[in-house]
Amino acid sequence: GPELPLTLPGAALPPTDRNFDGVFDDVNGNRRLDFADVVLLFNHLDWIATNEPVARFDFNHNERVDFADVVRLFNAIGD
Repeated sequence: GPELPLTLPGAALPPTDRNFDGVFDDVNGNRRLDFADVVLLFNHLDWIATNEPVARFDFNHNERVDFADVVRLFNAIGD
């Protein structure tokens, strides 16, 4: 698969969907899935869409990184 990117702006660690399975793990590196991850993804959506492999953040599998992926991430909190 694609190489892991540099750290997201404002994030402590690289995004952690390391196996590109579309399952979101942790963006901000605090070792838990929480609302802070959703906010970070939303605030950096343009940067992510331009600089990240699509497979890493395309949680709804529509072959692009967009707001629908943010919504899916928000709905996954607690799962």
